[in-house]
Amino acid sequence: MAQENNILYFGNTMYFLKAMLLVVTPLLTVQPTFAFESLGKVVDVAILALADQTAKHLAQNELDGVYASMSPKLKLVYSRDELVKPAWGMQRIFGRIESFDFEAINYGKRGIGNEWIRIAIYWYHAKTGKCPNRTYLKVEVKNEQGRYYGAGYSMERVLLGGKLSFLKQ
Repeated sequence: MAQENNILYFGNTMYFLKAMLLVVTPLLTVQPTFAFESLGKVVDVAILALADQTAKHLAQNELDGVYASMSPKLKLVYSRDELVKPAWGMQRIFGRIESFDFEAINYGKRGIGNEWIRIAIYWYHAKTGKCPNRTYLKVEVKNEQGRYYGAGYSMERVLLGGKLSFLKQ
């Protein structure tokens, strides 16, 4: 009888250890950063601050600030003019950014030279001189050498439905 109790106890211990591993392992792999919930996705405050700063630089047409926040790897592959030229095109097509509000985040990959990097994409609903609604500013952020840097930016206009496809519910 004592053997059965030991086997039963051992069996319960193994079950408990497996359950603890399932619960604790994800906690050990998460970086200890302050985050908040946005549209069902966790947003890292430090990365959001960089994306907000880049959006602000774009809105104020401070292209030196946009360039300064870009990834060192991007700066090795592309010239300064190639990295800030999209801002001129955005302004010509959409007009000056008058205001922007954080809308959502999603994740993806981007090619730099012959390497693929993981990026976080921050979407802002943007009001511009030519397009007061249904326009979104996209700011891409990446982690490189333990720091966060800009990886790209663009604007998109949504004609059907007025919202980005992943925001429709």
